[in-house]
Amino acid sequence: MKQRIAVEQLKELTGLQQEKLRELYSPKEGDWFYRSTDGEINFYGGVMYHDDSGVELFEPEKIDLPLLSIGQMIEIIESHYGGRLGSWNKQDNGQLLSTYFVDVISGSLSHRSETLYTGRGHQEFSDALWAMIKKIL
Repeated sequence: MKQRIAVEQLKELTGLQQEKLRELYSPKEGDWFYRSTDGEINFYGGVMYHDDSGVELFEPEKIDLPLLSIGQMIEIIESHYGGRLGSWNKQDNGQLLSTYFVDVISGSLSHRSETLYTGRGHQEFSDALWAMIKKIL
C-alpha cells in the first residue's frame, strides 16, 4: 500500500495550489518533503551533509512541498469539511454518524450524501485522498 503522495503528483499542482498546500501544512519532525529547486527529497529533522564536513538538520524552506502521508491528507480533509473520516456511512434515527464514506474498491470518497471523488476502481487509497486534497486546493 502506497503510504504517501509521489513527487509526480506534486508536479500536477499550479503555483496557486502549491501556495495553498504550503499554508495548510505545518512541518513536523520526520515529515517527508520535496525541494523543487534541486529535486531533492528529504525529511524534516534528517541529517544534511556539507562539502566542508559540517552537518546540520535538514529543515523545510518556504519553497518546499510536503509529500503528504495518508494521515496528513485525512487531517486536511477533516479540517476543511469538518467531521471525521470513516470507513462506513451509518445512519441512526436519521442522524449521520460518520460524515465520510470511503470505498477503496470503487475508488470513491463521499461527504454526507455528496460524492466528492470517484476514481478508477482498485486505486490506491492515498491517490483517492490526494484527488480530494486537489479539490480543496
